[in-house]
Amino acid sequence: MVNQSDAHLGRLRPLLGELGLEVVELQAPDGDLGSLDVERFSGVISLGGGMGLHDRDSHPFLDDEISLLGSAHAAGVPVLGICLGGQLLASALGASVTPGGCSEIGWLDVELFVDDEVLGVAGARKQLQWHYDCFDLPSGAERLAGSAQCPIQAFRLGRSYGLQFHPETSVELLGRWAFSEEGSAELLGQGVDPDALVKQGRALDADCEVQARRIATGFAGLVRRAAT
Repeated sequence: MVNQSDAHLGRLRPLLGELGLEVVELQAPDGDLGSLDVERFSGVISLGGGMGLHDRDSHPFLDDEISLLGSAHAAGVPVLGICLGGQLLASALGASVTPGGCSEIGWLDVELFVDDEVLGVAGARKQLQWHYDCFDLPSGAERLAGSAQCPIQAFRLGRSYGLQFHPETSVELLGRWAFSEEGSAELLGQGVDPDALVKQGRALDADCEVQARRIATGFAGLVRRAAT
């Protein structure tokens, strides 16, 4: 589910296609999510956006999306929530989301605590962060990753994964965000140099592609097992 038109699947889309999955991108603000039968889908990915969970009055589709993610999880449909999507998933699973609870922008160190079939081998790596809100750990979920500033960067509950960072973002997509008028102003206001941010993204591009392939492969594996 695309929550903002310039916050799409990025580098994950072609990788999922290579793995034989048919990818359907739904523009959440334009669609009637409340009428969707989530069991028509083999997996659900909820993506990022400039809005937050607590902007539901101005973005009412978020309530339907939370409900849909909760229904998918309950039905055993694999779910991957990224940034805003991770916050929506956490909320659907009963966890609190704190506005302004953890401000991070840039390529920052995130520690993966355990080997995981979707996120890969345990260890520290640079992840793209661009968020201000943060989520608590849903009841029964396993904390998979954290950072110095934001202790919950990823969790897993059954076949549902919530991430705070952005593994989907290609250099091209990051450039769109960083060099747009709004994005550039936001970055500079937070003391982040847009050129330096994108330059570091180029330097990390090969590592990011390896990670994205690992995530796509792991998620595709969840989808296939759930379908049998």
